[in-house]
Amino acid sequence: MPRRRTDDAVHVVMTDHLIARRPPTGDLLAEKPERAETAESSYRGEVVPYYPAKISSTADDQLTLAVAQVREQSNLKAGLPLLASQIARHHPSEPGYYAELAEGYLAVGDAATAIQSFEEASRLDPDSAPRLIQWGDALMQAGQWADAEIKLRRATELAPGDPRAWGRLGWALWQQDKAAEAKSALEKAIGLDAEVPELYNNLGLILWGTGDRSAAEKQFRAALRIQPGISEWRLNLGRALAAQGQLAEARFQMEESLRLKPENVQARVDYARVLTDSNRPADAEKQAKLAVETDPSSAPGHEIWGALLATKGDLSGARRELLEAVRLQPGNWPAQVEVGIVLARQGDRTGAIQHLTVAVQGPDPNARAAAEQALRSLTSK
Repeated sequence: MPRRRTDDAVHVVMTDHLIARRPPTGDLLAEKPERAETAESSYRGEVVPYYPAKISSTADDQLTLAVAQVREQSNLKAGLPLLASQIARHHPSEPGYYAELAEGYLAVGDAATAIQSFEEASRLDPDSAPRLIQWGDALMQAGQWADAEIKLRRATELAPGDPRAWGRLGWALWQQDKAAEAKSALEKAIGLDAEVPELYNNLGLILWGTGDRSAAEKQFRAALRIQPGISEWRLNLGRALAAQGQLAEARFQMEESLRLKPENVQARVDYARVLTDSNRPADAEKQAKLAVETDPSSAPGHEIWGALLATKGDLSGARRELLEAVRLQPGNWPAQVEVGIVLARQGDRTGAIQHLTVAVQGPDPNARAAAEQALRSLTSK
């Protein structure tokens, strides 16, 4: 009875009791590679019956087979129209079919059609908090925050002990600038279930948005204690730390954010800013350049790279990057100021005044003050 590694748990060794005519060959204890299913490696295609191999033509069986095509998102392209047609044909009274169809539409980014299906599911089951939460999720994905609030408030009335309802309601309220109510709803959700990490992260974002950096930091840390592998949450904590002058740990958190998700362009931009504040301009420029190479449409990436090039005296490169930043995002007011100053240094007085005037007319008070000062300097000469 040889000992060998198992196929499903590759770090486990077992005694094989199989009686074989020929003994197994090779190194049975050699390490096996771990296999993890990813979006790229998972099965994509038709879901077919296993047993019985052919199902009946009853409405329930046909609907069930159609649901199978969309439930694990393995056959959405063919499965969504199939499920929609089966629902239209049989008009089932069970709300779950409509909810499954709606979830499938959400998976392909069609929130508008998903909302219609969730509405039908809730019509058939009006007192179901889970249905209302799903409907609220779809409305939030579509940016219909006020409608989402209505559905989610009803969900909290039907299921006052459901932390999902309170958590979603808090986020819908925050998107409508109802900070106090949003904070209260999220605190209620955390009180109901203290092990849901996104509740802490969302509460941290609300506190950050209201200017309470220290309290936001605590919430971001709480989220990461439960689920440490989320790049965006690491970035949130890094920002909170940087805002409080804790640059060393802020750099660490942003490095972790990028380790977890190298394509996180916003993390690279923010990391470049923290490196600049840490007096490491060469490292900052490297990160800014990587941000632009990763996403050439990142206006903040072009802006920070341009500002760093201007600082080291590369006015031509700075002009190139800053002009690209304002082309991509005309409302990037700091970039409008920076390109105006660079153009003035190059002797392009007309161009400088044009960009500085845009910044003066913008809503950013810091950019406006800097632009006004630069304009005074230009016009006094």
